[in-house]
Amino acid sequence: KEGPFVDLLMTYDEVRMEPVFVAESIYINKQFNLFHVILPGGREHQILMGFPREATIWYSVSKVVPKVKAVRLTYGGGGWLHAVIAIEKNVDGDAKNAILAAFAAHSSLKHVVVVDTDIDVDNPHDVEWAIATRVQASKDLIIIKSARGSSLDPSAFKGVTDKIGIDATAPIADRGRYVKARIPK
Repeated sequence: KEGPFVDLLMTYDEVRMEPVFVAESIYINKQFNLFHVILPGGREHQILMGFPREATIWYSVSKVVPKVKAVRLTYGGGGWLHAVIAIEKNVDGDAKNAILAAFAAHSSLKHVVVVDTDIDVDNPHDVEWAIATRVQASKDLIIIKSARGSSLDPSAFKGVTDKIGIDATAPIADRGRYVKARIPK
């Protein structure tokens, strides 16, 4: 048995039947005393787990939306459950296709937010601003009920969870109304 351990989300993961090894001896080279531990749930853990998934999501989304600017698995989502994707739309349906492609690429995703390229995916305030100013719940949300999720998600029941995609992009025909004001340099 392995566990319980702190996982990516800073909660205790369930005890699992996983391979375990017992070290009978350790060789230490006194000239090179190196010791490195990745703290569970820390930023390094999240980056190492999530970074390869960002590339997988990018690849999947780029098959349905030609211009993907950025994909980020967020710190608040443990680098695993939440993604923010910046795209340049050709048609208004591109954001919804990007959401579905992201969920298909990484089944552990629970929330996906798609934004325009003027939004910084690494800035939670920018992303929240896009949601606050560009989203109408009746038309910009995709809710997927009872889908396979992550075993790391404590709110999932037996690996099944609900997912939400948020199209936080401005409509192409009326983009001017959605420009974020900036102080000129």
